[in-house]
Amino acid sequence: MSAGAGTPLTCAPPQAATVALHDLACGSYRVDIDQWLALARQAPAGPLAELGAGTGRVTLTLARASGRKVWAFEQDRSLAAELAARARGLPIAVVRADASDYRAYPAKLQFALVIAPQQLVQLVGARLRPLLAAAVRHLCGGGLLALAVCTDSDLRAAGIAQNSWHELSLPWRSMEVDGWRVATRVVAVGRRGRELVIEREQRVERTDACQRGWRRYLRERLSTLEAHQLERLGRELGLQPARRIALPADAESAPATIVVMRKARSRDGQRAAKGAGA
Repeated sequence: MSAGAGTPLTCAPPQAATVALHDLACGSYRVDIDQWLALARQAPAGPLAELGAGTGRVTLTLARASGRKVWAFEQDRSLAAELAARARGLPIAVVRADASDYRAYPAKLQFALVIAPQQLVQLVGARLRPLLAAAVRHLCGGGLLALAVCTDSDLRAAGIAQNSWHELSLPWRSMEVDGWRVATRVVAVGRRGRELVIEREQRVERTDACQRGWRRYLRERLSTLEAHQLERLGRELGLQPARRIALPADAESAPATIVVMRKARSRDGQRAAKGAGA
């Protein structure tokens, strides 16, 4: 994510403002929740994992609904700390680490389901293969890897053609937290070469008379990825395509696709399964 032109910073944003901006941008997205819950029900026994968990939009729901332990990987310090606070009393382990580094995963732990919502795989760039390889390494036999991606077909369905740029007039999303008024909105979206670009305007202002605060524009750059490219990479890492799940558009998001792949069971696992069924 890169910063664009804006009012120079007059103060550093507090952690609460950073968390609020994330929640305003991502927290209201709900069209994928039922699909992640369904995948958790279909996965074999064992813990679950979310890559790029943010403040817990999906992780918290998975833990409450499934009763399974959920490992939440989040690299941002402020978001990970907030998720840990929200997760108190729930079967959730928060790992503040880059999920593309296999060393971030607890040794010998095997997950039944690993998910990457909200186009995380399009934000990691060259770290995509290490990200998936680390996840596959810790996926149990028969386990599922599910990745949300906004494909060319999804973008065209939303009217976002190649080399197009669309100025938007979407409403502000805002909240007040710890004496700060925090607001954000998407102001433009388009495609530049092999990237999808989303431009956001953010404002953080004091609610008292000192009038400190800042305004900035951020450009979020997502690599172009197709479902078949993820499936091909999955095959190279030992996975088999299972299915694709279409996610509808909402008021501020284009349609998307969840690519689901399954890890083959080992021979020992197959024998154990046959023995259990005998």
